[in-house]
Amino acid sequence: MEIARGAMGSLLSKLGELLKEEYNLQRSVKKDIRFLSRERPMMHAALRMVGEVPLDQLDDLVKIWAREVRELSYDMEDIADTFKVHIEQGSQQADLGCTQGFARKMVNLFKKGRSHRQIVNEIKNIKDRVKEVAERRDRYKVESISASYAQATATIDPRLTALFKKVTELVGINGARDMLIRRLSKGAGAFDEKLKVVSVIGVGGLGNTTIAKAVYDILVHGGQFDCCAFASVGQNPDMKRFFKDILLQLDKHKYMHITAVTLMDDRQLINELLEFLDKKRYLIVIDDIWETSTWDLIKNALPDSNCESRIITTTRISKVAEQVGDIYNIQPLSDDNAEKLFYTRIFGFDGKYPSNQLTEVSKKILKKCGEDYWIEKYQLIWRWIAEGFVHEEKGPVLFEQGERFLDELINRSLIQPSDRYHSGIVNGCRVHDMVLDLIRSLSSEENFCAMLHKEQTMLSQNNIVRRLAIHKRILEHNPKMNVRMAQVRSFNAYMCGHMDCMPPLWSFKVVRVLVLDLCNFTGSPHLEPIGKLLHLKYLGLVNTAIAELPKEVGNLTLLQTLDIWRTSIEELPSTVGKLKRLICLRADSNTRVPAGVIGSLTSLQQLRLHSADKSPSAVVELGKLVELRVLEIQFCKMDQNSRRSLVESVCNLFNIQVLEVHYDHSGPTEWAYLGVGFIDVQDLHTLGRLPALRCLYISSGILLSYVVAGGDGLFQNLRHCTTNLEFMFQQGAMPMLAHLEFRVSVLGLGRREDPAGLGLGHLPFLELVTLYLQCSGASIVEVAEVKVMLRHEVHVHPNHPTLNLEEYHCQSQQPEDDDSGGSV
Repeated sequence: MEIARGAMGSLLSKLGELLKEEYNLQRSVKKDIRFLSRERPMMHAALRMVGEVPLDQLDDLVKIWAREVRELSYDMEDIADTFKVHIEQGSQQADLGCTQGFARKMVNLFKKGRSHRQIVNEIKNIKDRVKEVAERRDRYKVESISASYAQATATIDPRLTALFKKVTELVGINGARDMLIRRLSKGAGAFDEKLKVVSVIGVGGLGNTTIAKAVYDILVHGGQFDCCAFASVGQNPDMKRFFKDILLQLDKHKYMHITAVTLMDDRQLINELLEFLDKKRYLIVIDDIWETSTWDLIKNALPDSNCESRIITTTRISKVAEQVGDIYNIQPLSDDNAEKLFYTRIFGFDGKYPSNQLTEVSKKILKKCGEDYWIEKYQLIWRWIAEGFVHEEKGPVLFEQGERFLDELINRSLIQPSDRYHSGIVNGCRVHDMVLDLIRSLSSEENFCAMLHKEQTMLSQNNIVRRLAIHKRILEHNPKMNVRMAQVRSFNAYMCGHMDCMPPLWSFKVVRVLVLDLCNFTGSPHLEPIGKLLHLKYLGLVNTAIAELPKEVGNLTLLQTLDIWRTSIEELPSTVGKLKRLICLRADSNTRVPAGVIGSLTSLQQLRLHSADKSPSAVVELGKLVELRVLEIQFCKMDQNSRRSLVESVCNLFNIQVLEVHYDHSGPTEWAYLGVGFIDVQDLHTLGRLPALRCLYISSGILLSYVVAGGDGLFQNLRHCTTNLEFMFQQGAMPMLAHLEFRVSVLGLGRREDPAGLGLGHLPFLELVTLYLQCSGASIVEVAEVKVMLRHEVHVHPNHPTLNLEEYHCQSQQPEDDDSGGSV
């Protein structure tokens, strides 16, 4: 129940800001703010304890209390932010070179105004509300909730039903069961005598426990093992109880009546297990591991005595599976098995229900269970940051902290990562429809986000709307909606029509995120009032036909992200250069950037600039963006001056991690999506000296063979490289490279007498290789020989990386089945 914390995480620092001397607040107001600062940590701690308890197990009174505290935190943050925004706005309206004394004068003038009095009154009101919730916290004994939950024993473990299911009731399990048994028996000879561990991984509810139990039953009945046990760990494990459970299953007669076992601590229980299992062939299933630290403890009790013992673990956490050993990924049911399971559960048999109407409804339900939704990584994380979900910490920058949160969701199998061009570099994620339904349900219950879909007609009147998402609707004029927008922090419209009828921009008093994605206006959109959205941090207009961005956008001093990708905006207003806090700018290929704008945005960390030849000054100004980490730039035309300016600018980007240079040249279609007109060895050396560079996407209209030398300090942190250049690697070259896509000339490689081949064996962390074989002038035999050579080079690599081979410019021939997308 993490969403219960509201804005508590960022509130303490904001309250502290209000106490600064330059704000010159009244003594009584400072006293109120100090009171709020003292109460905030206690409320936050209580909310953390509430968040540890599953929502369905919370007392109703505690739910009400947590909801009220969350709403209170939003109001507190809105007041603090509003005060700061007014102060900053007043200072900026004066001469930018004003002295500190004049700024203090501006604050004093504001102090006498109506806005100041209103904020002072709201702070006092907040103080009274905080006192009330503090009294209720003591009355409801919220602090005792976590302890009570940990001690509760009445809850039925949902895994128990999977453990005792009859085999005849299971659907679609045979293939997975047999595959897992083959994994456990894989190997021969002396190697087969060693302990083998296989980790079954899949999202909760996909059948991890069921499959493990089915395999366990077959192996136990086979009589091949001296002793067997099946025990579950869970999210909050009691390790003493777990070890005792294992001992009882291994030898019930021995341990049932030994009192000493109940008095043993973890260390003694581990020693007892080691002694019992020594020199025995055992089978143990450890179900539902959540933490790597749990596995680290358990494996200490499981000896390897070269007796062909087998261990199966199940988990929904990727990091756990990776640490355990051999991974078996649970696959979703096939369409036929999904249909069989559905009819069995609903109608009690696997035949279709005779009603045609119910059959059609059933098909729609089954189709919905196969859908999922793709979300772009950068957009997602920048929105998290704008919402305040990602807080500044020592060490990683905000975006990297957001990436850690994304990795955690992937680790817990709540979302599925997607990569670009099968590169292994995550560029987005997919949310399964059932998970999405769960998110919507929790959001609605906790008033985290209000949603209007095409089948819904109105919002609930009972709750304050903090976040509003409108999907696939034709909007209608509704004056009552305007009033409800005053406390909206995030407004998201997706695939909506008649956006002229959306609530007017002036009605959004504290909005931080404004997204209009794939939306249509019946007339010309009037966005001039956007300059009044002084709290705005994220403005996304992706795929929305807007011809002009008003100059008033320059008033948005807090704006962090401006995403106008695939709009009709022909030119950025010069006032964009005033957005000193802007950290992400994504401009369309039709958009020209005036001189001086890019060089003024020195806080930028991500820049997407297409049709850069329309904005030649922007290429020169890139060198001022020393904080830039991701650069995607495209040229329709590139001459010698553009190339020189780009290389000179890139030399200054010491924090750059991802570099993409797109160029619409007339080369092979396989590489038309990116590149520069031409590149030389010196340019590659320049790129190689960028210390933070992790991902490089580059190709040249003029092809080049490049020997990547070792020991020269180039490309030291590069993880991914996509290019149409031909590379050969010496010892020590690109020491961190994991994913590689590049061109290989069949004639050039086939006639080179070098036993090291391409030198792939010099890349110690290599995981994935995609080779584009240029077959021009080569015979079918020569192509076949080079493919054999490349497969052998990958096969003898210690990592056994995956190899994908693709051919172009080949003679007319029947391609082999495993050339494209094959693996070694």
